[in-house]
Amino acid sequence: MVAAAVGGVATAAASYLRSHGKLSFTESAEDGLLGAAFVFGIYAVGHLLRSPWLEHKSEGPSGTLKDGIVGIAVIALLGFGTWTIAAYIADDVRSRITLLAPADPGQVKALEECKAALSGFTAPEPSNSLRRRTLKLADEFYRFVRQRQQKHPPYANSNDPNPTEETKKALALDRRYDQETQDQYNRLYRDRFIGIIREYQAKGVPVGWLENSARNGNIGWVAPGSSWEGTSLDQLTEFRDLAYRLNAQDSLIVLTY
Repeated sequence: MVAAAVGGVATAAASYLRSHGKLSFTESAEDGLLGAAFVFGIYAVGHLLRSPWLEHKSEGPSGTLKDGIVGIAVIALLGFGTWTIAAYIADDVRSRITLLAPADPGQVKALEECKAALSGFTAPEPSNSLRRRTLKLADEFYRFVRQRQQKHPPYANSNDPNPTEETKKALALDRRYDQETQDQYNRLYRDRFIGIIREYQAKGVPVGWLENSARNGNIGWVAPGSSWEGTSLDQLTEFRDLAYRLNAQDSLIVLTY
C-alpha cells in the first residue's frame, strides 16, 4: 500500500510538471489516484499469481476466514480496476480530437459570412416582406378591376356624331362610373403602388414606367390567358414579377456566371 501511495504521488507530480502548470490540482490528483491504482493492481496481480506457489511452499496452517474475505476484496478491486481501465480506453477511442491551434482570422471571417448567408436562406420569411406585400397588392388590385369591369354599365357609342338623349345619358353614366373607379383607385391603391415600386427602385431593381403608370392611375392589366398577357401592356404582371427579384429576406437576387 505504501508503494502504491508513493507511485500515485509520483504520478501526480510528473503530470503537473509535464504540463508546465496547465493542469489543475484536481486533474493532477486524479492522475495520481489512477497511478496509485495501477501500482496497486500490478502488485495485487503479481501476488495473486504467486499465491499458489506460496501456498504450496508454506508448511503453516491453512488460511483463515479473514484471509478469504481479504482475497475476495482484492479480486473485486482488481475487477473494478479492469473495468475502469477498459471504460477509459473505450472513451478515448470514441473521443473527438480537438485542435487548440489559433484560428486563421481570414477563415473565421469566411465562416461567419457563410453562417450569415445560411441563416438568410433558412430563416422564415416575414409576413410583411416586400415580395409578400407585392403579390398581395397585385391580387387585390386585380380583383378590384375585374369587379369594376363586371359591374360597368353598358357602354354607349361615343363615336355617334348625333347622339340621342338616351345615348347622352348612357355616356354620362359611363363617365361617372369610370370617375368613381378612378377615385377608388386613388384612395385605396395609388400610394401603395408607388411606395412598393420605390422600394424596389431603392434596391436597384429596374421598374421601367411602372411608377408613372401608378401615379396616373392607368396600370395596364389583361385577363389571365389573354394573348396580351406578358406583353408591355400587361403592367400588372410586370409589377407582380418584381417579387421574384428578391429572396425571403428582401435582399436582391443577383445571378452570376
